[in-house]
Amino acid sequence: MSPKSRLLLPVLSLLVLTLACALPSTPEPSDAIATHVAQTLAAVGGGPSSTPEPDQPTDVPATAEPPTPTPTPIPLHIVYVSDGNVYLWIEGGSPTPVTSTGDAEDIKISDDGQVIAFARQVDDTHEELWAVNSDGTNLRNLVNAADFDAMATDPDALTTNLAEFDWVPGTHTLAFNIHPIYEGPGYFVYNDLRLVDADTAAQTLLLPEGQGGRFHYSPDGSQLAVVTSEQISILNADGSNRRDVLSFPIILTYSEYIFYPQPVWTPDGNALRIVIPPHDSLVDPKPPSAVWHIPADGSAPTKLLDVVTIPFFVDVPALSPDAQKIAYLQAVTPGDDMNRELHLVNADGSEDTMYDTGNIRFEAWSPPAEHFIYSQNGENPKVGQLGTSPAPIGGASQIRDVTWIRDNEYLYLNRESGSWELWYGSLGGFNSLIDSSSGVLISYDFTP
Repeated sequence: MSPKSRLLLPVLSLLVLTLACALPSTPEPSDAIATHVAQTLAAVGGGPSSTPEPDQPTDVPATAEPPTPTPTPIPLHIVYVSDGNVYLWIEGGSPTPVTSTGDAEDIKISDDGQVIAFARQVDDTHEELWAVNSDGTNLRNLVNAADFDAMATDPDALTTNLAEFDWVPGTHTLAFNIHPIYEGPGYFVYNDLRLVDADTAAQTLLLPEGQGGRFHYSPDGSQLAVVTSEQISILNADGSNRRDVLSFPIILTYSEYIFYPQPVWTPDGNALRIVIPPHDSLVDPKPPSAVWHIPADGSAPTKLLDVVTIPFFVDVPALSPDAQKIAYLQAVTPGDDMNRELHLVNADGSEDTMYDTGNIRFEAWSPPAEHFIYSQNGENPKVGQLGTSPAPIGGASQIRDVTWIRDNEYLYLNRESGSWELWYGSLGGFNSLIDSSSGVLISYDFTP
């Protein structure tokens, strides 16, 4: 995420958005669902066009090359899971059911809006990876429970499940990695990387166990950063030309999970930047987090700055999507991590500004890093901008999972009177309720 993405790793509880009307639980989407989605797509300009092609000019020489068509931008597509089913909301339309299996969890939509991938919980220990076309047709299994069983390498593990999955930019190929399932507590990733073609279901082991990790593709999909608990590497997207660019001490979590720092690619794909918390965030005096600039060509990384923050497991310093700014929280009084200062600083360490104080939780940067959303630990959310006073997000009481989708627009979950609401907000003050439920939301995603 930016998603779609917001998280104390997969050990945190997932949120599930439950609709008031329940759908029948069947293994395939019904004809009614597919027809409903097709009608919605046609109404908002998505899907196959029924408009006849205009006549071709008759005076074009037979040898002339046809003009290259200009791609038509697709309207915003938002997908989400409610009551175990996949729903699609297209800008200008209403939510439409896409599946009726009743067991969907995490979800991702391809860049072209044509394919939706989602995890299905098939029993207490097994997940599967599935896909469906956004018009509700061709529900298909990509990686089944037997496939995941066969991937297990630890004899003490019951099986393996998805750790994370996402689309390779601009393709219908999904990248994913796995983690073992044990009877007791404990969570770690096998540090592999696998691919599956969502059109053909063909699987590929790109990086074997120990060679992969948490994965982050460059904006054009040509390069790949893999992150483990102690190292960052950059590779070509086909797995070649590996550059091990930065090593660091493992970061103590004081819990059963392992922490993986999250890099941000620069928009041109020539470098990435990353915040590395200290080895131990609880010692006094508190050691700083380090901000690194890592060239993609494998040349030596540069430390941009050190900054002392509250412990990373309370709030991780947030790089903006363009990798130019950092938001971090610092205790007003040493030892009191509940009363915090919100600082905004350029990634090179210049122009550090204290913006607000309180029990602050930083939520998300806008893409150009001009605006940001923060809250008082989830309550009273506000939109901030350097040099101006923050503006409350009207009607939001307990905000979660904020994601900016455009320069001036964002998505968020809101807890209101016992219900969860999925909202589409804008800087102009126009907020639109997409859906609401008394349940818990698991996942949402959107086309870029």
